[in-house]
Amino acid sequence: MVDPRTKFLNTPDIPNLPRSAVTDGANAALQQKYRFILSIWGFDAAYISDVTRPSYSISTQPYKLLNWTFNYPIELKWNPITFNVREVFDTTLFNTTAGVFLDKLGQLAFAHPDEANMFAPKDLDKRNLINGLGPVKIKMLDADGVVYEEWDMINAMVTDMKPSDLNYSSDDLTNISVTLTYDYARLHRHVQHDLTNPASMVTDSPAQTQRKVSEQANNNL
Repeated sequence: MVDPRTKFLNTPDIPNLPRSAVTDGANAALQQKYRFILSIWGFDAAYISDVTRPSYSISTQPYKLLNWTFNYPIELKWNPITFNVREVFDTTLFNTTAGVFLDKLGQLAFAHPDEANMFAPKDLDKRNLINGLGPVKIKMLDADGVVYEEWDMINAMVTDMKPSDLNYSSDDLTNISVTLTYDYARLHRHVQHDLTNPASMVTDSPAQTQRKVSEQANNNL
């Protein structure tokens, strides 16, 4: 029987998942949740307790042909990400965690009514919100602290900032929950080409990366 997938000649040849994590512990390890860094301009990564990774959803439209219904993809949407920042107070610092978020908003996009300046107006514009937040990256780390995978959120901006509630009956730490929306996310892989060089970023497809690594290994023989 002929595999029906052979009809799609443009289907890329993507390598299978690596199995060295369970067969060769010297070269790889299982991924663990706590090995990450969320990089945002103005925040110490140590205060960020958790973060959701980028994900996407594809919406479909059903079409009926004779007695059959077919679903056809019509839109791909990247889902917002959320993260929590622990609030840490330091009497030697002028700002607080909440103050940093308000400063990011007020830097270019927002001004209180009594602080509006007609010579330097601020507009709740997408460009201003993006520039005020700065680059957003999620870096996955291995056991040695080396980045092996990196998410880059393109045109990210804060769409929800919610401080935790206050309560006399609880001694939990306060935090701020933040929601970011973005146009799309780009995933970079950091591949160690040989033992003498550190991991370097690659942006091509996994199949092309595997081919380049194999070629370099053959050249070193």
